[in-house]
Amino acid sequence: MRDVSDFSNLRRGVIVALSLALFGTCFAIVLNPEFRDIIRDKYAMFAALAFIGLLGVGRGKLWHKPGRYFWALVVIVHLCAPFVTIAQGFGSFDMMAFLFHMEFGVEGAGFEELHNAIITTMLSLGWIVFAAYALSKALAWQCLPYLLTGALLISSHPMVIYAVSAVHLVPPESDLAERLVLAPRWNGKAADHDLVVLYLEGLEAAYFDPSYLGDGLDSFAATFDNGLHFKGVRQVEGTGWSIAGLVATQCGVPLLPNGFRARNNFDGVGDFLGKHRCLGDILKQAGYQLEFLQGGDLNFAGYGTFLGQHGFDKVMGIKHLRENYPAELIQKATAAGWLDDQLIFSEALKRHRALLKKDAPYGLFIQSITTHGDTAVVSRECLPADQAELVKMNPTLLACVGRQLSELVNVLREQAGSRPMRLVILSDHLNHSVSLKANLPLAERANTVVMINPQDAERVVIDKDGSMIDIYPTLLDWMELVSNGERKFAGLGVSLLSQVATLVEEKGLGPLNEELYINPKLNSAIWHEALKSGQ
Repeated sequence: MRDVSDFSNLRRGVIVALSLALFGTCFAIVLNPEFRDIIRDKYAMFAALAFIGLLGVGRGKLWHKPGRYFWALVVIVHLCAPFVTIAQGFGSFDMMAFLFHMEFGVEGAGFEELHNAIITTMLSLGWIVFAAYALSKALAWQCLPYLLTGALLISSHPMVIYAVSAVHLVPPESDLAERLVLAPRWNGKAADHDLVVLYLEGLEAAYFDPSYLGDGLDSFAATFDNGLHFKGVRQVEGTGWSIAGLVATQCGVPLLPNGFRARNNFDGVGDFLGKHRCLGDILKQAGYQLEFLQGGDLNFAGYGTFLGQHGFDKVMGIKHLRENYPAELIQKATAAGWLDDQLIFSEALKRHRALLKKDAPYGLFIQSITTHGDTAVVSRECLPADQAELVKMNPTLLACVGRQLSELVNVLREQAGSRPMRLVILSDHLNHSVSLKANLPLAERANTVVMINPQDAERVVIDKDGSMIDIYPTLLDWMELVSNGERKFAGLGVSLLSQVATLVEEKGLGPLNEELYINPKLNSAIWHEALKSGQ
């Protein structure tokens, strides 16, 4: 390393000031993924100016051969990069989701929507390393800048925080493991209606508020004016991503991690909550023909395993669609590794017609993809180029989504004709929008939950506070699939049609999330232990 005397005091002072400015600004971006775009852009511009300033002030004298401490910091940065990217892309880091995917893998996931987050991460972490490098040269400190930077990165790493919390934090008193119960058995009553369930990706209640992205969903909302509207369904830990929302609403439990084991060491990957009696199990007992349709890879997150193990006769994803549609159409309908909702809804109507030809009652479950976050997987018919794309969600695109959903519901009803069909409309989880997370507290956000019986004469609003785990017993109650005395409980959920307090009402949303976050006893009860009857 060149001697520090290579720099005048003024130049050395400027380099130190610019390095600290670059360091602080980039750390602020890394540690605050919920920053709105305009704020993040201002920080990024300031960091870029500081970086350019360092290059200009240091010129050739700033450079020196990196030592072993530099390369050690590079290794730490590489370990942090995936976590920072996820946080930047989704506005926060969901440890529950991460630990789950460690076990079940991310095969089939599309990461194209994270390209901005990847660029942000690369620049921020790269400039942090450069700032430490510049300080090391300007102050002739071979070790200290790298040591302090590495310590800061490690101490703020989500896995380190979670592991330390798991080891040292005294978890709150919890009775959740003892309260976990097996869902009731089917009551033997013959089915008198069909069932269609729409899992609408991230289409939470905020999207129906005109002050957010306009009134584009008004036409869709008009299609379900009657029925039961649940306004207080919150998001608790372990229910904040697609498969977790599916499990919560069909099994009544949050999808808590099954330890720290990586996927290849997860000996239960072929058994996805098999000891639980979930919605598909009961519907199958009741004689329903069950089908599930989405536009992604069924290997992703264990979708195929879960649904196949819990009563579904036909589970269709991207493989099924590729086999049944021309390659040119598939190419046009593909964005970020997913097929667009235009194709999914078209295939759903086709499957619906096939199910109507059978005498057996059916349950058709359809999962959309468009409204995933601030960046949407937009259908061909919503774009001028007739090609599905990743596009930032805006009022015009939301209006197109509204038209798609309105048409889907109307055609489903037309096809059903006089055959009774109940319709359930759910957001699978709260939206991953960074702006929504920044502007709306979690306690003020709600999932979309509507249950429509064709015999319903009017709209009924239910404000009871609950969470997605309460949807499962509510469905059993609403569909009269279990006996009167057994309708209240399933898993950890409580029927929102009953007078029994939900966990959210009893414990409060914040304390309940703290209780769920690190709860080894509950994790073990959900994944491994025999369940007691809720009778």
